Amino acid sequence: MKKKVNLRFAARNAMIGISLYTAYYLLSVLGVVLEIQELVDINPSMAVFVQQFGYIRVLLLPCLVYIPLIFFLYAIYER
Repeated sequence: MKKKVNLRFAARNAMIGISLYTAYYLLSVLGVVLEIQELVDINPSMAVFVQQFGYIRVLLLPCLVYIPLIFFLYAIYER
């Protein structure tokens, strides 16, 4: 028997997950940029990532990928 997938709740759960990941990502970048050791300890590989790609590119990633995806999922949720 096939189960019907509720797209609205799937979009909500994906939106929550991506929002949490985006917050984690920005917190890690903030720790590297401001050199806050407690935040760098959360994700030590972020320091290498920021050094390779630069601050601006690393901060543009959530603006260009994650945040529009959250708005798209919100549009599905409100449908």
